[in-house]
Amino acid sequence: MNTPLSNGLHALLLDYTPSTPLEAQYLQKMLALAAQKNSTGRSNYVPGHFTASAFLLSTNQEEICLIYHGKLHLWLQPGGHIEPTDESVVAAARREVMEETGNLDFTIFDTQNPIFDLDIHTIPESPKRNAPAHDHFDVRMLFQAHSPTLVAGDDALDARWVPISEVKDAGTDQSVMRAVGKLRALLQI
Repeated sequence: MNTPLSNGLHALLLDYTPSTPLEAQYLQKMLALAAQKNSTGRSNYVPGHFTASAFLLSTNQEEICLIYHGKLHLWLQPGGHIEPTDESVVAAARREVMEETGNLDFTIFDTQNPIFDLDIHTIPESPKRNAPAHDHFDVRMLFQAHSPTLVAGDDALDARWVPISEVKDAGTDQSVMRAVGKLRALLQI
């Protein structure tokens, strides 16, 4: 039995148009997962579970917020697990941004197409949590900040604004760089 959250997520995925063949593959895998029971449950390890994250644009649209992830030791976009109390994947991404950056003043960039990017990545095994290596099916939003406030919190050891032109030197990963390429095309920079 699917929940209202998973039904809403499925509908958003059906409306999403991937920008690359890789993203089209991710979309097909996500649609299959969305049809399964407990697709957002963090203990669903096979094939994995949905997560929500967001790229937060600065007020002048020249920078994005990156957080230094305490477990993965990379500069990444804010994001994480979808909680049972989250009303939607967009609400989950919003909550994660607020928890990890302290910024409470932002809006979705495109209300007609809330999903900005899709990614599937493997999370390493965590013996401490008794969690095997598993995939995160990450649904990514794009938000626009209306305040420059950044205060690292939750899983973030640090949070900072990084000029879009300098993200490649920030110590991030390929999935962030792929999304930054989409962002540069969208903003025509």
